Amino acid sequence: MTNLEAIKADVVHPLPDNSFKKVLLDRGLLDSEQYNPNNVKPFELAKADALLIVVASPNISEGGYSISVSEKERLEKIASGLYKKHGVNDPNRAVVSSISPW
Repeated sequence: MTNLEAIKADVVHPLPDNSFKKVLLDRGLLDSEQYNPNNVKPFELAKADALLIVVASPNISEGGYSISVSEKERLEKIASGLYKKHGVNDPNRAVVSSISPW
């Protein structure tokens, strides 16, 4: 099984192949490489990135899939948990690095 096949198996919502390929590449994985379960961190971060693409998409009702607002919230929580698990800032959450004394 390739990385592309593995991420599509984990993120069962309809996204274009190019979206899956991009999140894999952004995390240093090639879509055509053999999936390696020992390479968990970059794969799970790519999965979280793909989930955020689904969350940011307009309401989808395609090919038997329908994504509601409540499901988008659940997917966002899953993505956020994956970022937290691997010590990466969640791109959907604002991070305050300093506060102005003025």
